[in-house]
Amino acid sequence: MLKTYILAPAKKMKHILLFFLSFLTISCTSQGQTESFDFDAAETASFKIINTKTGKSIRIGSTKEEIISAFGTPDSSGTYVDERDDLTYTKMKYNGIEFILYENKEIHFIINNGNYALKYKEAVIKINSDLKNLKPIFPSSFKKLKERGVLLVWLKFKGTIVDENIAFWYDSQGRISRIICGGYD
Repeated sequence: MLKTYILAPAKKMKHILLFFLSFLTISCTSQGQTESFDFDAAETASFKIINTKTGKSIRIGSTKEEIISAFGTPDSSGTYVDERDDLTYTKMKYNGIEFILYENKEIHFIINNGNYALKYKEAVIKINSDLKNLKPIFPSSFKKLKERGVLLVWLKFKGTIVDENIAFWYDSQGRISRIICGGYD
């Protein structure tokens, strides 16, 4: 038997929406505290992207000029329009890393071979390294590994958790296969 649902009056919908938004605010506030956050969160300033051959590095959020100054002219570069939000992005590809820039600032990167690595404080995280090496560095995120299939570390900017993460993808042997900043790809 099919049921017919009648939309609630506007006033009732307004109350439902306010309740839902209040719930989201309470949830986000409680997750913003490191004690109850299920994943590790690390300051963006603690990370650097390094060229493993030259040792040159940049910070997360570098400009196009800073990237080119450290890593040279990209192997390929292009401008693209994202149809979902009608914004223009620049994509810069090097052998081993790809940057996506918006308004001249890096907002997303993918490391996919050993020519580049991610440095977090004193730890250098490379492609093909054992994922277990990240357990002492990101213990809370490591606990969620089996649920997710990817190790996620949320980013903080000046102490506040932002809606960005670094994802460490791994292969069937437990070796890091890709490092992505900006979410899943």
